[in-house]
Amino acid sequence: MLQRGQCSMAYLKELCPLGETMQLASKRGLGQTAPNTFLSIVEHFRDEILGRTPEKSK
Repeated sequence: MLQRGQCSMAYLKELCPLGETMQLASKRGLGQTAPNTFLSIVEHFRDEILGRTPEKSK
């Protein structure tokens, strides 16, 4: 969905808690840090992921 530019807010609301759960539940460093990149991108580029530029969403 993300690669095709068809991401919805509902989809992001499912993925973000999954990444956070992975961080908390993992016993090893790789599992704890693997979702960091995705979560950071969602935090900083949410409008772009959802297919809107900040100018259009105003």
